[in-house]
Formats: sequence, structure tokens, C-alpha cells
Amino acid sequence: EGVRYGRQGVLAAAVRHGQLDGEVAPIAHHADASQKCAAIVDAACYVPAPFDGHYEEVTACGARVQRGDLVGRLHDFQRIDGPAWPVTAPVDGIVVGQAWGARVRQGQFIACVGVEQPW
Repeated sequence: EGVRYGRQGVLAAAVRHGQLDGEVAPIAHHADASQKCAAIVDAACYVPAPFDGHYEEVTACGARVQRGDLVGRLHDFQRIDGPAWPVTAPVDGIVVGQAWGARVRQGQFIACVGVEQPW
């Protein structure tokens, strides 16, 4: 799915800037008008990892969440007998980003929730 969006973006940019002729039809949420606008300018939108670990996604990107909803879990493999650290939504909004790989470093942002904005 990610490659599909990447290809769409490259083609659309090339057509818009005159490098290719033609038109590029919208796909997915662009085509069905379900695309949303979200602001992530406030530091409160981000959740940093409190320790090195492995991230487990629980809620998919694009999902609406309320502050405190479980978004993921951070597992500390130095303490495998302990429970995973719950990664919760810091604000009401839309999950717009999560750790790009299972292994994360302390201080890395592992979740980002955008506050929905009007177009």
C-alpha cells in the first residue's frame, strides 16, 4: 500500500510540474473524500519512548482516538518478566504516525496523534 501511495505522489508531482503529460486520478482517501487534515505542531501530540525497547502497534494509523486510548505497547526486553509499557494517545485526534520499526531507542518518538483541523 505504501509503494502505491509513493508511486501516486511521484506521478502527480511530475505531471503537476510539467515533467510528464497527462492526468493522475486520485486514489484511496483522496478519491472517496475521506482525507482529513490534522495539526501536529504541538509537542503534546508526540509520545517519546521512555526506554529502549520493541514497539507493538495496537491502533492503526488513521484511527480516531481519545486522550488516554491505547495506541501501542513498548516492550522492555531487559525486563521480560514485567508488563509492556502502554503507549496512550496524548491528545484527542487521529493517529498520524508510529514507530517505523519494532526496535526503538529511548527518546525516539513512537506515536504521534494529530488534532483534526477544518480544511
